[in-house]
Amino acid sequence: MSRFDLYQAGTRDEYLLDLQSDFLVLQGTRMVAPVLPVAVAAKQAGALHPEILIEGRQYCLVTHLMAAVPQSVLRQPVANLSDQSDVFTRALDILFQGY
Repeated sequence: MSRFDLYQAGTRDEYLLDLQSDFLVLQGTRMVAPVLPVAVAAKQAGALHPEILIEGRQYCLVTHLMAAVPQSVLRQPVANLSDQSDVFTRALDILFQGY
């Protein structure tokens, strides 16, 4: 389990992105945010909801719906998006710092 691992969640079009630091192991949980198709995601708010391309389809990280989930919910990652870490960190900064 690593930061920025992407996991299938629910249906084929729903994912969870692990946003928690790898240095923190807390009570068997991980902080994640949903990644949903742009068409069904909440109204996008710019950098707070960055777009992600997955298998040729546009998705949106719905940062403001971040939550802790049991690690057991997160099975095998389908991808690691650490190459976009700056974009995700900026979204978290906007959520918590306002900029």
